[in-house]
Amino acid sequence: MFKFKGNMAWVIIILVALLAGSSTLTGLRALTTYPAYTTGYQGAKARFYGVRHEGKTYKEGLWDTTFRWDTESSHNSAPIAGEMTSVFVPSESVGYQPSWIDTHWLLGATRTQNPIQTYEWEFTEGEDIYYYSMELWRLKWYFSISSEPNDDGDIPVCPVNILEKPRISLQDAEVWFEFDLTPMWYFEGTENAYFAIASLRLTDIALGGLMDFNQEPVDHDSRLRVTPQSESSILPIYYAGFGGSRAEQNVYSYKGKQLNPDLFTDKVYSYFTLNDFGVTGWWDFGWFWKADTVTVGLDVDVFVIGEWKVQDIQDIPDEYGRSAKSGSAGLGLGGIIGAFLGSSEGRMWLLIIGAFAFFLFLALFAPWVLISLSTLFGSRRKGG
Repeated sequence: MFKFKGNMAWVIIILVALLAGSSTLTGLRALTTYPAYTTGYQGAKARFYGVRHEGKTYKEGLWDTTFRWDTESSHNSAPIAGEMTSVFVPSESVGYQPSWIDTHWLLGATRTQNPIQTYEWEFTEGEDIYYYSMELWRLKWYFSISSEPNDDGDIPVCPVNILEKPRISLQDAEVWFEFDLTPMWYFEGTENAYFAIASLRLTDIALGGLMDFNQEPVDHDSRLRVTPQSESSILPIYYAGFGGSRAEQNVYSYKGKQLNPDLFTDKVYSYFTLNDFGVTGWWDFGWFWKADTVTVGLDVDVFVIGEWKVQDIQDIPDEYGRSAKSGSAGLGLGGIIGAFLGSSEGRMWLLIIGAFAFFLFLALFAPWVLISLSTLFGSRRKGG
């Protein structure tokens, strides 16, 4: 017999009790999987998985519903950071209709009533007839990624030239996601619901700032590029992270029928590409810079077999995303003039100020012009 010291004996006793308390692999899974979870609801659970860049993959550090990552190379791109929502059921699609919200997102959501489709099958075995059904649900998911310069090395040097806008950017970096579809149980012996992702379809995208359809789109550098960037484009779905080899999958059954393991699997993966993503600088009576941001909204269509009881139901937000990081060390007169010229009120005030400056110039340096104009208009009034 071995003699245990301290609390080691209690630790082993607890572990043995946990293992003995479950007669299935589901009970063991709590000790062997990723040491955190995103939500406790049934359904698809998303998190950031890692980055693939220049032929290398990066998973070091903590990758969950938020992340921060920097390249190995120095001073050729700024770090990036990201965050996401859960994959949720829009409350508007299951009957809840807030009367005080009127946004593009809400109008799009009210056209969807979940489940959006129900598929039914009939099987005959001898004299017995069995009926099976599968539902299609349309869920929402948002993520946002921003460039996060830390020091002067992450910011381009701005020459004294208003026509140049130097840029430091990350090229062709793939940000990968993991979707956990493992059936979730709450009471031992109860029936599970099973999930499969049918498609990941881009519905909304905001370049340069927050996603907010109540405001005009935010200005951004035209060199900022991501893929996909067009509404209705879909993200690819992989069986392994970074497109690697597929691991052995569990095969699930529902009421005696095996479910297709190519769809109803434990985890699937996808990615979003930052083709040109970084920091832009410019000269405007001083140095100015602004970092890139992208916020993406997607429809996540999910096949559901079984009764989906525990759902993550949320209102669709009227704005979401990371704001752009920026900085300055100058006057920014060009920006002020541009803002004035960009509005009718500003143009009117510039006209008034210009007219006043013109008359002030004449009064100081050419008063005879004002005298002549006054005499001319005075003569016309008398003649009339």
